[in-house]
Amino acid sequence: SPAANRKVFDDTIMLHNAKESDSAVYQCEASNKHGTLLSNVNIMIMNLAPMVLTKEGEEYTAVEGKGAMMHCNVFSSPPPTITWSRDDSSESVQGQRFSVHDNGSLEIYGTEKDDMGQYQCFAKNTEGSSALNAMLYVR
Repeated sequence: SPAANRKVFDDTIMLHNAKESDSAVYQCEASNKHGTLLSNVNIMIMNLAPMVLTKEGEEYTAVEGKGAMMHCNVFSSPPPTITWSRDDSSESVQGQRFSVHDNGSLEIYGTEKDDMGQYQCFAKNTEGSSALNAMLYVR
C-alpha cells in the first residue's frame, strides 16, 4: 500500500520528502490485451552533502541601476541552506536590494558600482558543505 508521500500517476511514481525508509525495489506493471510487462527499479534514498552544479568562476555583467542574477544550482539531500557573501567576507549579503531565491540564485535589484566584485555561494546541510565563487562586473 502506498505511503502518504507517494503519488502514482499513469506511468510515474513521485516520492515527496523521501526518507531512507522509502528505499525499495519499485515495480511497474503495464498490461493490455496482448500481455503484461513488468519493470523493476531500485531506489535508494541517502543523504548527500551539497554538490554545486553551477560552473565555478562564472562571470556576470550588470548595467548600473538594473538587476543582476548570479546562479548557484545545488544538488543535495536533505536540501541545503544557501547563503551568499562578498569579497571573502564571512558575512552574508543582505538588505532590501539582495534576495536569495529558493533555487540558490542571488538577485540584486538596482545594481550599484559598489556591488562589483567577487561573490561566494555557500551551500550547507547536515552532511557537509560546498561553495563556489562568481564575479560580478557593473557597467
